Amino acid sequence: MGGETWCGDAWAWRRVGAVDRIALVDGLGHGREAAAAADAALTAFATMDDGGPEQILHHMDEAARTTRGAAVVVACIEPAMRRLVVAGVGNVRAVLFGRRRVHIESVPGIVGTGIRAPRPLVLDWSDRDLLVMWTDGVATGLDIDRSLLRLKHEPDAVARQLLADYATGTDDAAVVCALLTGASP
Repeated sequence: MGGETWCGDAWAWRRVGAVDRIALVDGLGHGREAAAAADAALTAFATMDDGGPEQILHHMDEAARTTRGAAVVVACIEPAMRRLVVAGVGNVRAVLFGRRRVHIESVPGIVGTGIRAPRPLVLDWSDRDLLVMWTDGVATGLDIDRSLLRLKHEPDAVARQLLADYATGTDDAAVVCALLTGASP
């Protein structure tokens, strides 16, 4: 967010075995305390070697208990099986674009306050499908289709364009895009 030194929106990627994991975190509010919440959640994400999104979110919830909390979405991508498992808590959004469009809903709550069991969504995907995840600092009316067509599914370019076009300026904002292929995203 303009005028802030600290950003409460952050993301991380890591490979564990044959699974690529992505976490997008929106620390509540903005500024130093939001960044501390995001850091706590991502530190937990970096140390969790077992389980899927549900277990990872519970681990992140425990780690963020001393912070103001965060909204979080976690995706586990299994390239060999062409399977995507995603779960989220709070007002973070995710959509899988490809031969079909699938909106991935998060459960209400705040990671760090004792979350209820998130409902992971298991999806099959095809080569060059695109997973797009974003925080609430990005306008809900974003036109992903226009950016995808113009930028030909190049994940870095799509993320930058969506952020440039749709960041509200009233909160921290983040967009993460992963191009799904038989190899790493």
